[in-house]
Amino acid sequence: MWDRFCADFDFKPSTTCRPAITEPVPSAVWHLHAHHRPVQDVPGRIDAIVRRGLLTDDLRLGTFGHPWEQTLTVWGPTLPAAVETELTELLGAPIRCRT
Repeated sequence: MWDRFCADFDFKPSTTCRPAITEPVPSAVWHLHAHHRPVQDVPGRIDAIVRRGLLTDDLRLGTFGHPWEQTLTVWGPTLPAAVETELTELLGAPIRCRT
């Protein structure tokens, strides 16, 4: 699956090339450290959200966390809308959206 993900999303494992993937439509990207207010257990809450849509076998929907960008990309026909309110509450508005 990883080879297919790299090919389909043009993954560029780099500390300087950004964004690291070609973000599909629809998708939304949040910066993981964008929030500047105290929110209890941010990592745990983000993890619970991400686990709802890690990656489907057909790559139709999923999530991609990039450690160097410190971003979380969420894509698919239903997943971004399903998690947008919660992620925006935790992290602020998405930094990029493709519709």
